[in-house]
Amino acid sequence: MKVTLVAIYDLYSYGIRGLHATLNKDGHEVNSIFFKTSAYTDDVPTDHEINRLVELIVATEPQLIGIAIRSPMFQIYKELSTRLRKLTQAKILVGGHHAIADPKSLLPYADFICMGEGEAMRELCAKQPLRAIKGIYPNPSAPEIQDLDTLEFDYYGDQCIYYMADEPANETQMSIYSSRGCFFNCPFCFEDILKKYYPDHKVRRKSVGRVIQEIRRYREMFPKLKEIVFSDLVFTYNNKWINEFCEEFSKTDLIFRCFGHVSLATEGMLKTMRDAGLNYVTFGVESGSLQCRKIYNRPEPLDKIIELSKMTAGLGIKARFDFIVNSPLETAEGWQETKKLIYQLSRPCVIRNFELRFFPAAPITKYALEQGIITEENIEGNTCCKFGSWSYNYELS
Repeated sequence: MKVTLVAIYDLYSYGIRGLHATLNKDGHEVNSIFFKTSAYTDDVPTDHEINRLVELIVATEPQLIGIAIRSPMFQIYKELSTRLRKLTQAKILVGGHHAIADPKSLLPYADFICMGEGEAMRELCAKQPLRAIKGIYPNPSAPEIQDLDTLEFDYYGDQCIYYMADEPANETQMSIYSSRGCFFNCPFCFEDILKKYYPDHKVRRKSVGRVIQEIRRYREMFPKLKEIVFSDLVFTYNNKWINEFCEEFSKTDLIFRCFGHVSLATEGMLKTMRDAGLNYVTFGVESGSLQCRKIYNRPEPLDKIIELSKMTAGLGIKARFDFIVNSPLETAEGWQETKKLIYQLSRPCVIRNFELRFFPAAPITKYALEQGIITEENIEGNTCCKFGSWSYNYELS
């Protein structure tokens, strides 16, 4: 089967690159198109850019088109789907965060909706009866893949087409993941939505050997590579795994950055990671307001956050602390509490601010609607996303 996969505003899209490699192995003819590099910097696409993207997809002569979208890109996807259906008979499958959070909104714009991990697409491409395929709406989700070592390496090859996107050929950074899932239940996060569809959802991690093998592969592919960026929702857990990883990673000539969690990062672990090449670690704090922290399900004491900042500064580790700003849930008094906490963090560190986004089906969205804090218009995907205004950061020294 001829399959064309499309990533919108996501250069490293693991879903697209992983599926590309898997479908290639299954014997299908696959092309992947990457439209725009990142929603953090790019603007809403012009009419000409969408038309050109449609032309690129149609030119691959696909039988099946797979598109991964997040809720902020839903309005863009609707326009893309409408134009594609005028020019090709190919079936359209849509997956990604929005497909799981709000599948019904996609029914007029897709032939198939992937609920959960995208490997369900393999059965679809094998032309098995649709009713027999778990994970294709409205059928229940297929079981999560437990052994991540069995997955193919993400595809970076000649069948990748980049339009209005930076080609990774000269990349000095490469983004990869060692695990899927998260231990925590933040009501604003997509992970909390995912757990509703997977009652037995748990964190799964690749073996150290598999991760190192993947890193060495990218080191050979990209000669200018200097840094590995781990996209794991939480990287700082399991001391045994961390110790083994650090021992092996230190044998490379690379550095790395990752996400940690206030309750899972210890001084010994951070020191081991620093000695192995840790360049940056990011912690989600969200707010200094006790009222907001309760809403955000952030029970960690503020003293522990302050102590963590002293720890990272003392170890000479670059630390970023993420906060939610411009939140309609935050009071003026709460914002003053947040500023007080920021002033107490040890320097040097980086403060990174994000706007609060209300995703479909997220518990915090339901809460804000019930309280009359937001309307349906404020839910991501119901209107066009404000690109370029997602976040900003500043360094404290």
